[in-house]
Amino acid sequence: MKKRILNIVIIICLGLLTSCKSDNAEGILIEKLLVENQSFSENKQMIELIKLTLLEDETSFEALLFIPNVDDGEPAYIHGYTIHQIINKLGEEKIIDMLNHFELKSLKTLNTYIRSGFDYTSAYKDNFSDEFPKLYKYINEKIKK
Repeated sequence: MKKRILNIVIIICLGLLTSCKSDNAEGILIEKLLVENQSFSENKQMIELIKLTLLEDETSFEALLFIPNVDDGEPAYIHGYTIHQIINKLGEEKIIDMLNHFELKSLKTLNTYIRSGFDYTSAYKDNFSDEFPKLYKYINEKIKK
């Protein structure tokens, strides 16, 4: 009987340890609603992409724009806020350097998320050109070509 109880406890502990999702990646906060809408593997993927993006990996940054379950409704606004945090942490110049090989679709998606991020939080006014002027200019020049 003790062995059976011990096995059950071990299974429960392992389940809890493997089902924990993270809401923080190297100081980038991921809002609760976004975390709740992700599976464990989606959350793990997002955390890893954020960490690699902060190491200036442009492929990871581009992939971060297309992760599942963030492209519609409130999760899209929250994901935009996550992108804002990354831009603020790395700085506009490093982000622009990472965008050199982005396809037009990715630049348009980034533009949408940045604008959505302004709508999500009251800490910013909806003014992309004032908050990130260099990035605004770069993206708009690329999109209009």
